Amino acid sequence: MTSSVVSIWLKSEESMPYDPGRALITRVCETRDIKPAIAGRIKPSFFDDDNDREVWEWITGRYERLGKVPSLALLMSHFPDFEPEETEDDLDLIIETVKDKRLYADLQIAVKRIANEAKGDPNEALKVLKAEAATLAVKYSRSGTLDLTKSADLIRKKIRLFTKKKGLLGISWPWERLNKSTRGARKGHFYAFYGDPGTMKTWLLIYILDYMHRFEAARPILFTQEMPAEDMMVRWAALRACIDYEDFQNGELSKKEIKRFYSELDHLHEDLPFLVEELDATGTSGLTEIQAKAEEYDANVIGIDGLGDLCGDAEWGTWWQVCKGIKNLSRRRRVPTIGTHHTNRDRRKTKKYDPSKEKDAQDVALGEALFRYTDGLFRVVRTPQNEECEEAMIHSKKVREGKPCRFTVHARPALDFGQKRADD
Repeated sequence: MTSSVVSIWLKSEESMPYDPGRALITRVCETRDIKPAIAGRIKPSFFDDDNDREVWEWITGRYERLGKVPSLALLMSHFPDFEPEETEDDLDLIIETVKDKRLYADLQIAVKRIANEAKGDPNEALKVLKAEAATLAVKYSRSGTLDLTKSADLIRKKIRLFTKKKGLLGISWPWERLNKSTRGARKGHFYAFYGDPGTMKTWLLIYILDYMHRFEAARPILFTQEMPAEDMMVRWAALRACIDYEDFQNGELSKKEIKRFYSELDHLHEDLPFLVEELDATGTSGLTEIQAKAEEYDANVIGIDGLGDLCGDAEWGTWWQVCKGIKNLSRRRRVPTIGTHHTNRDRRKTKKYDPSKEKDAQDVALGEALFRYTDGLFRVVRTPQNEECEEAMIHSKKVREGKPCRFTVHARPALDFGQKRADD
């Protein structure tokens, strides 16, 4: 809370007549400008007094119908009991004061609710805490509004950036064809790779994050629910040392390979953090936990292995909320989020795959929500022929701000997942 907002609040505590809610209503009617309050998402529930809530609903209702804000005199003729609050404070400052005061009150209510739950079951209290945090984060979001007519300087910066980057506008993918298609993994974008079981989706996700970590100075955090963090660690270590994963698991590494492995391990501490987090929560609680961890470790790339596990159930509505939540999280944090998902059981085609006939997203499990909210959706395919050739095909189903693509990568666990050929 800013010092100016605090001073207003303290003024209201010391001298009771000052009311930020009434000051807001008065200032809006005096200036005949309600747009800053609308941009600040001021709602009737932000006002302490029932009469003030009614007055605010009347003002916003007239503005929605007529496009004009009533004068203070007109307001007084409809609500003679309303007492205008004289103030010299800036409208934006008053708006922030009203929001902060309401947030403080809501926090007190949430704390009491959590404390009551804690008396019975601390685990239930933790669930309530996560749910309350998610609700308040949405209600008091400070995401900004951009006036396009006043964005000339920002557009100039974008032009210079486009020229400098030569088309690569985000963090580089490990595959040239995907970079050409998407212009990189861009800030605020949500990407998903989905496929049948056994198509090496988890391996591909680890490979993508490792590439960004090593060559793009990224700070990734990988969330997992199905696979323990230690298993992710072992896969990543074998990938870093370029060791055949089957030989590694069988304990059949040569002395030369073991020496190379240990040499790689000796230098890991010099790198930026690469975090793996086991995620237990689902739904809004899970999304809150992902956001909190990403903020805590200042991660600039988020990976989620098993998007469907975030649902907690197979309900269609829950899946839409999860997909929308991940997209909003990516946008707010201004980071790319990359997840894995599975195909619809009824549409699995492991024996034969025809890209020309697989243009829709009906093969995505749990419905079309993933297609709606992702900025890039890619099907991972391994036909018997692909398996024999130790490869996997990646076929775009959707690329926002880009072009479709289809390419094949090597699929040799921990040894090679590089691009093999462009199929389009």
